[in-house]
Amino acid sequence: MTGWGFTGWKKGHKGDLKKTGYEHFNHEPGTHTVLGKEYKTSGFSQKNKGKKQLRQLIQDLCASESCRNFIAWKLCRHFICDDPDEDMIKIVTDAWVKSEGMLTEIHKAVLDATWKYGSSQKKFLSPETWLIQVARMTGADWPGDPKIFEYDFKSNLNYKQKKISKILAELGHLPFRAKQPNGFPDTAAEWLSQEYLVRRIALINNPVQIGLYKNSLPFIDIAKKVVNKNFDNPKEILSVLNQLELDNTKSKFSLKSSEPLIAVLCSRKVLNA
Repeated sequence: MTGWGFTGWKKGHKGDLKKTGYEHFNHEPGTHTVLGKEYKTSGFSQKNKGKKQLRQLIQDLCASESCRNFIAWKLCRHFICDDPDEDMIKIVTDAWVKSEGMLTEIHKAVLDATWKYGSSQKKFLSPETWLIQVARMTGADWPGDPKIFEYDFKSNLNYKQKKISKILAELGHLPFRAKQPNGFPDTAAEWLSQEYLVRRIALINNPVQIGLYKNSLPFIDIAKKVVNKNFDNPKEILSVLNQLELDNTKSKFSLKSSEPLIAVLCSRKVLNA
């Protein structure tokens, strides 16, 4: 793997950018053995000597059965459950072999496996995925206009640009602070605690705070939107909401003060995929 890395700077449309590439004089010469297979440097020019070794190695590793099983297991663990079984994994590996590693076919197979086993399995979502799911469930215009996040790589971030990182930090998911080498965990053991669960509920009970909707939008409209968007048979739940709306016109009861209802409607996403 030697010889590859930072080779200098190049001008980009938003400033200087790092260039990466191959430099033969930084490569460890000779024949290298990986998993019992030899990778030779013979047959290449001095300038490119050793350059193809890494490419050949990556191709062999990606084609190996161990790699297929591991990546398929990781995908199933992320989308279906913390401990996927062989039947789930096989759906993905079969598509991998049949398509010779085409990513589109692999991800279609992941969706097939999720559809087949998702109703019988539960997956506790990471804070980042959970927050995106809640925004989608509520039909929120969030995090807002993409222009808000345009950045010149020179100025300090403004409040709106920092807001998402503050919300995630509150949920225990510190952006750009993933522990190496495995990154952020995606199993319930790392995310499911009383404190972090309460924090999720507290956030979803304050939809204005996290920008899910504006003060001008009636709460009852948000609740109905959530029901219509996410429930197969919404009539029964909508009847409850309509009754609440009727009661609200007859008394001092405030639907705005009953924002925890959003947490109930989103509870499937609060707890599970």
